[in-house]
Order: sequence, then C-alpha cells, then structure tokens
Amino acid sequence: MQGHLSSERLYTNSVFGSSDINKIETRLYQEMAERVVASPSTPPPESSGDWLYYQADQSNHSYAVFVRKRVVNASQPQPEEQVILDTSALPQPSDGRPLLIGSMQISRDHTYACFTVDSTGGEVYSLWVVNMQSADPPVCVADGVVSAVWVGGASSAAAANDFSLGPKKDPPCTSSPHAFPALVYTTADSSGRPDRVLALSLAHLPPKRPRVLLSENDAGFLCHLHVTKDTNFLQLASASKSCTALWVD
Repeated sequence: MQGHLSSERLYTNSVFGSSDINKIETRLYQEMAERVVASPSTPPPESSGDWLYYQADQSNHSYAVFVRKRVVNASQPQPEEQVILDTSALPQPSDGRPLLIGSMQISRDHTYACFTVDSTGGEVYSLWVVNMQSADPPVCVADGVVSAVWVGGASSAAAANDFSLGPKKDPPCTSSPHAFPALVYTTADSSGRPDRVLALSLAHLPPKRPRVLLSENDAGFLCHLHVTKDTNFLQLASASKSCTALWVD
C-alpha cells in the first residue's frame, strides 16, 4: 500500500511539478487557516433569547466548560462570559475515562440548565440541573435518563402535579397553565427501552420526588418526548412499529 501511494505521489509530481503543487498546497492551507478562529467554540454558539450559549475554548484545559454571554448592541460594553457548567466539578469516573455530555437544555426563563451526563461509557445518562442565577453546584436529579425537555419557565411555586394523563384512550388534562419551571423526561428499563415519562418541579433544589406521567408496560412500545417549536405544547407519545398513541398538552 505504501509503495502504491509513493507511486501516485511521484506521478502527480511529474505531471504538475512539485514546486507548483507545493505552492497550491501552501495557498490552500493559508486560505483555510484564515477561516478558522484562533480560539474556536465547539460546537458553534447557539442564540436563545437575549443570550448566546456555547462551549468555551478548551486549549488550556481538558474538561468541557459551558458558558453563556448576554447579547448587547455593538455600542454597549461587551459582557463577560458566565460559566454555566465546568464539567471538572462533576464526579469523575474512577477509571479515568472522560465524562460524556449528551445534551444541554435551557429553561424558557433562562434560569436553569439541564445536562445529561454519561460517566460509564455505556450510554447510560444521568440528568443534572444547575441554577444559572446562583453559585450553587449542579444537582443530579435522575439516573437512566433518555431525553429531557423543559416546560413552563416563569417563577411560580406551582408543582409538576399540574400534569395529569389518563389511559391511552383519554386525552391529557391540566389544572393550570405551565407557568412553573419543570423538567419532563423519559427513563429506560433494564433493556434500554424508554418506558416512563416523569415530571419534576424545580420550585426548589434539590427537587422533590417526580411524578410519573406515563408508564408503558408493553415491551413493544417506546415513550417519546417533544416540545413544539413555539414551546407552547408538550407532546408525549407511546409508539410501536405499527401504531402510536399521542398526547398533546
């Protein structure tokens, strides 16, 4: 294989001329380097409301650091970054393997952030919550989490008990609007099947016991979560290969 590659290289040089190729390679490298930010954010910043959320430059450390910055006019003084989560502050695996951050979700009022964290490498995630308006450390609120979404977001002491789901044939009902910060998330059984949907009020941290919204005992069905783009509706689904039961709240 190495001999074949060397032959290809010699042939290319013979056709184009090695000096010309070097000039092209140098020019292409310079053009690409000019388009790469010296201290990149990975992934790119995400705009939400009056904030930019992104991952800080990791050139000086090996742990992921998630930050945010308020968006202001160019004429105003640029605000400093606010650290949301420094993953080095989380419990680290004893075998030295790195933590894997699965996803990050921001509450509608930009008060809370939740993260799914895999510390085993087995794609088994725990759910952590941090209050971005305080200096309190992150709190682990659930294990074996598959997905999570925020509902509500205004500062209200109402609890997640506002949710109520009946049997599959019945529509969901609520006793009041979702004006409170709460997490709705799915957990998996021992086989990895998402089988339950739970709601957790964040009126206080650490939160109280979550409420089970949906429990799917049929091994052929999987539970799913989705919030509409305008964040006004929560969709819960229990789906098999042939049919789907859907609730919209």
